[in-house]
Amino acid sequence: RRRCCSSRTPRWARSSAASAVATHNASGDAHSTLFAGKAEVAKYNATLTTTYAEDSNGYQAQTVNVSGLLATDEPTIDCVLSGTDPDADTAVLEAFSLINRATTGAGTLTVQCIGDAPTVTIPITLLVVR
Repeated sequence: RRRCCSSRTPRWARSSAASAVATHNASGDAHSTLFAGKAEVAKYNATLTTTYAEDSNGYQAQTVNVSGLLATDEPTIDCVLSGTDPDADTAVLEAFSLINRATTGAGTLTVQCIGDAPTVTIPITLLVVR
C-alpha cells in the first residue's frame, strides 16, 4: 500500500529543520547560553550600632563591614525583628525609620540619617540581585 506524500514530511525538509536546530543551538544566542547568565541572589546580615558621626554633607552616618558586598550592589535593606519582644521590635522599627539612605562600597555599607541618629542597635538583612 502506498501512502500519500503530503502526510509525511519530506526527507529534505527534515534534514533542513534538523540542520537549523543544530545551527541555532551552536550559536551564541542559543537559549542554553542565555540561561547560563541568569541573575544571582545574595543575602547578607549586618548590625548597625549606635555609633554615628557627622559626614561631610551634614548627615549622621555609619559605615559597617559586609563581607562579599560589592560597590556596584544596590541592596534591598530591611531590619530584622525578634518576633518575641514587642517593645524591642518597636524600638528597632523606630530606629530603622531614621535611616534615609544607604550606599555600598567594596565590602561596606554606609547609612545616613537626616537629623537624629538611632540610639538602639539595628540588625539588618540585605538582599542583592546581580
